Amino acid sequence: MKKISSLLFLICAICVICGSVWAQAPTTIQQSGSRTDAAIFLATSLGGATTCATVNTTTANGTVTITPPAGQYVYITGVFIDLPSDTTGTTGVATLSTTNITGSPVWSLATLAAAAAAGATNRQIAEIYPTGLRAASPGTAVTFVPSAQIAHIALCIRVAGYYAP
Repeated sequence: MKKISSLLFLICAICVICGSVWAQAPTTIQQSGSRTDAAIFLATSLGGATTCATVNTTTANGTVTITPPAGQYVYITGVFIDLPSDTTGTTGVATLSTTNITGSPVWSLATLAAAAAAGATNRQIAEIYPTGLRAASPGTAVTFVPSAQIAHIALCIRVAGYYAP
């Protein structure tokens, strides 16, 4: 009888312990409404699509300027460049420089030569930066400045990114 009552006591103790574990509330997980590193802008050359369809004979025509809110840094998550020429253009090398980006990166956009037949030449560059290129100073504009283009060559620059402290 003593063995049965000891066994019964042990079973009851296990049930009490297990019952208290099962009765605990589950951990609540807080969902975030948005990612802080998600691109929130896609800046383009001054004049937008109209500029992208015309020859950029001055750097002012193709410059992309991104101005952050006060105290925020600009983070660049992608740079996208189209560089087409028509059949009458002359050979040239286009470059793209920056301001307020650490290290002052520069892109060489390849040599474009006039095509001998219809269809011309087209270069497309797409670079993605998963962790972002951060501006050197907060609250200061970041610019992408192309070199002056040769006649019959157009340049279209698009820059994606976000602002953060």
